[in-house]
Amino acid sequence: MPQIITGQQSLTNMPIGAVVAWLKNLAGVPVLGGDFAECNGQVLVDTESPLNGETLPDLNTTELFLGGAATSGGIGGAATHTHTVSPPHREDNMEQIVGGIDDIWYGSGEGTTNNGDNIPPYYGVVWVMRIK
Repeated sequence: MPQIITGQQSLTNMPIGAVVAWLKNLAGVPVLGGDFAECNGQVLVDTESPLNGETLPDLNTTELFLGGAATSGGIGGAATHTHTVSPPHREDNMEQIVGGIDDIWYGSGEGTTNNGDNIPPYYGVVWVMRIK
């Protein structure tokens, strides 16, 4: 039968620096214990922590998704992206479609898409880190 780890004992199995999703506003959830800190970009002031004086990552006030990597702390992606569209140049067919009009504009266009308009569905959590 597997061993069930509860309470303070479970903290010893979680490494310092581990980031965990916390449902802070769920009814009945107690306040955050002193072994954890919210990841809000603050400088940690806790002389009992080996992370004392370090700046914790800001994972709660930015719209960043967490992604796996060989090393931690890197940031990627972009807030916007550009699309270039080049319609085909088919003047011979266009004159027939439009009815013989010679003054048709052909070219390419470029536009920027705001990333805020295409965020996938998500459930908000508060990211916390074990600090000691």
